[in-house]
Amino acid sequence: MTGSLVLWAEPGTSGTRVEVRTRSGTCFVETAGDLGSTPAASEGALQIESVVELGAVGSVIDRGCDIDVAIEMLTALFPCVEPGGSYRIEVGVDRSALRTAPIIRALVDAVANRWVDGAAATSQDPFVAYCLRNLASLSVGTDALTLDKVDRPFVVLPARPLSALEGIDSRVGVVPRSYRRAVADFYGPGAKGDVLRARTSNLADVEAPGGLVAVLSDATVLGFGPVVVDGNLIDESLINTRSMRQRGLLYQVAETDTFLLERPLTPPHPPLPGVTSVVMKQTWDVNYGHWIVDTFPRVEAVVSAHGTEGMSFILNVPPSEQMRQVFVDSMSLVGVREEQLVFTGSHPYAMERAIYPAPVTVPPLVKNPRSVEFLRELALDLDDSADRRPRRLYVTRNGSGRRRLLNEDAVIDVLRPLGYEVVAPETLTLREQMAVFRDATHVVGNMGAALSNLAFSGDGVRVLCLATEAMNHDYFYDIVSVKGGIYIGLQGLAAEQPATIASDFTIDIPLLEDVLSKHAFDRP
Repeated sequence: MTGSLVLWAEPGTSGTRVEVRTRSGTCFVETAGDLGSTPAASEGALQIESVVELGAVGSVIDRGCDIDVAIEMLTALFPCVEPGGSYRIEVGVDRSALRTAPIIRALVDAVANRWVDGAAATSQDPFVAYCLRNLASLSVGTDALTLDKVDRPFVVLPARPLSALEGIDSRVGVVPRSYRRAVADFYGPGAKGDVLRARTSNLADVEAPGGLVAVLSDATVLGFGPVVVDGNLIDESLINTRSMRQRGLLYQVAETDTFLLERPLTPPHPPLPGVTSVVMKQTWDVNYGHWIVDTFPRVEAVVSAHGTEGMSFILNVPPSEQMRQVFVDSMSLVGVREEQLVFTGSHPYAMERAIYPAPVTVPPLVKNPRSVEFLRELALDLDDSADRRPRRLYVTRNGSGRRRLLNEDAVIDVLRPLGYEVVAPETLTLREQMAVFRDATHVVGNMGAALSNLAFSGDGVRVLCLATEAMNHDYFYDIVSVKGGIYIGLQGLAAEQPATIASDFTIDIPLLEDVLSKHAFDRP
């Protein structure tokens, strides 16, 4: 988009105004740029998303739109205003309604308190937070509200799926698969059965996505994992962040498929010539569970299609030496050497030639069965001398700083006579965790990332997951569904109210005993 936009409440008589529909109503946009000549405009009214997709605009003047439409256009178009440009809402809008609109009041208050005790102010509202970073000035006058933008370059990045990008060499790495949801039962305070059934379409069968493996030229991976190629953001690389309006310096414009990178796309180092880089890193995969289940299995399709020799594998910087070793040990299972791993942080990383394996999970409730099968096969292929026997596990997380089970000793006293062994996964190497869970038939555990090790278990595994009343049962339930297993949730009582997912908690011991008996956790 070029030039400036003028927004009107009425279509006018000159025929130069294009109708734009928002969720709140309609306005008419006049421009000296190319808005009216777009295919979407020729077919009738534009949706607001189509205006945003056209990119940066010099300035915007709103001359009297309905207040709700005016606010919606502001939140969609101000981020698209070019560096040093302005957005002006004139008095045609009801002045009182404009000043009392919640988003305007929040913006004015935030700007007035931009610095608190020497620290930059923040906001829970994504648009207000964006403005705090990008406003040069805010003027609330008797005749207009004016937002002036800082003179700092930004990049407009439309998000597109791999299948919609031209000139990309891609092939199917993992085929789509379906599986049946497990029927789960829940007990205790705030039992989550209704929540889970509502989120899983009443336990309908699951259609899990397949995954493409794409070969890219001159691509860039941003700090936490999004991949940019040919001026587009690969939509699949937004895994785990699709519902977040702000992702580091990447801002989603008004819930559209258009994103802004709030700095120039300038990697600190040029791409290494002649090197093929495999983009493994994804948001949240410095968490053990997300790495094991969501990220790591993608490597199988790369190895099958391209091998591993002569390649670098791009990973997130691990938060600890322990997690770094998990990265190293897991990649070694498929023949990737430690020296092939490249850990990149928040800066963009440029690649001359890149291989991007698309995700095959949609956290928290969809996982392609092949990713779980791959992990199970790795566990079965371990070269160890471990005693292979069916095992019953109690998985503790009391070594963690949060969500501790305060009456864990009483829980263990119930489980030990039934043949359960206590496992603290954080004290084990990756291969040791794989070996322990490989032979597990019954697992009772405090909900946390370590239960992702259920992916190494066999079909039909029975799982009793302990949690505070604030926890939803989804991620690990879905692994058990892929396994065709049994999933039971037992909610405890948080030590302090209101309960959060971090709360320490206790479990009702008589209820635990009843659940173990009712669902055959006390029998082979």
